[in-house]
Formats: sequence, C-alpha cells, structure tokens
Amino acid sequence: MMAAPETRQQYRDQGKGAERPGARQQAEGPGQGVERSAEQGAQQPEESNRDRVRRLLLVPLGFRFRRGTDAGEARRSLDALADELGYMSDASLSALRGMLASKGEGSARCFWPDPATFRGFAEIVQPRPLEEVPALVRWFRSVEGPRAVEAGTLVETFLWFEKKKAPPLTPQARAMVAQRAQQNRRRLEVISDRRAREVRNDAQDLEWERWYRSTLARVEALVDRVQREKQGQAGQTDPAQDTTRPTRTAEEMAR
Repeated sequence: MMAAPETRQQYRDQGKGAERPGARQQAEGPGQGVERSAEQGAQQPEESNRDRVRRLLLVPLGFRFRRGTDAGEARRSLDALADELGYMSDASLSALRGMLASKGEGSARCFWPDPATFRGFAEIVQPRPLEEVPALVRWFRSVEGPRAVEAGTLVETFLWFEKKKAPPLTPQARAMVAQRAQQNRRRLEVISDRRAREVRNDAQDLEWERWYRSTLARVEALVDRVQREKQGQAGQTDPAQDTTRPTRTAEEMAR
C-alpha cells in the first residue's frame, strides 16, 4: 500500500518556490501590478465549508496516519470528518482543536484519533443540531413521522432523541413518549382554558407554552421537509418496478 501523506503536506501550501514579496511589482509597471492583483482577487474561489474545517482544525492538529495507510483512504476519511463537523462555528472548531491537541494515538501521540473521539468532544463543545442527526432524519422520514403527527407525539419523540441519541424503539419507550405527550397536552389545555376564562396564567407556564409551540413548529417543519423529499424521490422511481429495494424495519432506519 502507498503510505498516506501527512496532513500538513496534504492541506497546507508549503510556499516552495514562492516569489519574494514585491518582486513582481518591480518587474511590472505599477498599473500592471494593480490589474493583476485585482484579477487574482476576483478569481479566488470562496472557501468551502470542508476547507474551513481543514484550516481551523485538521491542519493545525497536524496528526498523521499510521504507516501503510492507503493515501486515498486517508484523504477520504479526513474529508468525511471535515464534512461531519462542518456544522460547527469557527470559535467551536478552535476550541475543539485545543481539546484534541493532546489526544493523538500511539506512544508519541502523533497519530489521528478515532473519529468517535472527534464526535465525542465536538458534542461537548457544540452539540450537532438534532435536525441534522441522520438517525432522527431517517426516523421521521419513515412511516414513524406521519405516525407521530397523528399521535401528537412529535415534540416528545424529538426530545427523546435529544436525551437518548436514539429513537423510542421498545414498547416501554413508546409508552413513556405517549404518556409525556398526554401530560403536555393537558398542560396546554389548562393554559388555554385559563386564558379563555381571563384568568391570569403563571409566567412560567406561559414561557413553557411558547417553548413547546416553537419546538412543535420546528419538528413539524422537519417532518414536512423530509416527507416531501421522500415523495420526490419516490416519484423518480416506480416502487412497483423496484424489486431490489428491501423492506426496512424501524430499528434499521434508526441506525
């Protein structure tokens, strides 16, 4: 196998053979230099989100892969990691870099940590938005999305994911979600009833109501989006003619 290049060599411009600053301006006339600079500035591509993660996190860490790692595989793994962490802000990436600087593997702490290490510390620094968690998207994209809408358990299922990082698969988990949804519906009814009777509601109850309705709108938008995407993809492929697509269980969709 071809040895993987070190990250600094992969991503950083070493500047070999670069011209001395001002040399081009001396060789060209003042007007030509300005025109060339403007042209280069206009042609400079906008930094991608992947490149931003490389610049702020991967390149400064400077870890390397173990000897014998295929160069293509190494590059793809770092690209996938950069894409996965692309939701993080610049400040969060810098903080994550500081936390991971001492987490290299091997006796010299110079090899890339496992991706799970990156995910764990990233979750501490800046948790990934639930709407972007693949397991949650797959769950609401499946038949479970419309079922939750009909049962009135959208918010409670969403909160279960937030706490457990997994869907409510077991009968016990589903029962707990349903019970919590019933309690929340009752609380909303009490608040609405007091408002209708012009009885003053507690400020804490009103704040909770605003949060609940805002979260409900957030989850409804998510379910609507993923269901429309699903319908759009189904329109491109006739299910009756697609005999290669296996039936997936709820457990498989949640993985």
